[in-house]
Amino acid sequence: QTDDYLCKSFLSVYFQEFLLRLMRTHIPAEGQTVESFNSNNTIQLAVAYIDNNFQSKITLHDIADKFHLNASYFSKRFKTVHGIGFKEYLNNLRITHSEKLLLETKKSITEIAFECGFENSNYFGDAFRSKNGISPTEYRKVKGNIRW
Repeated sequence: QTDDYLCKSFLSVYFQEFLLRLMRTHIPAEGQTVESFNSNNTIQLAVAYIDNNFQSKITLHDIADKFHLNASYFSKRFKTVHGIGFKEYLNNLRITHSEKLLLETKKSITEIAFECGFENSNYFGDAFRSKNGISPTEYRKVKGNIRW
């Protein structure tokens, strides 16, 4: 087997391309500071955690502590990145999940409230009505045809 004199050159180019791609994934976009870039990544990790654990008791302080951030700072960054506050995001997520359960299960409103992470069914009802303009029971009736 003869040594291809271009082999080392190709390897060098591929390695440089690899390093460039690696660096681009870790360098903030133009106009973005390293601090805000890292903060946005942390917020995205926090959102992924929230999306996967919304049924559990989650508080702003719990999430901030989990990601080693000051709660006030986390709250401000969260709203800046997502356009809505932490609590509103969490409630919207929970209500969206509850809408599906209302239409696809025979579970009671209280069971659905607890399964979606609400600590009491009255607060769930108020939050649901605020988002949808109708109560969970009315939603179930209006959307009709419960599928089991």
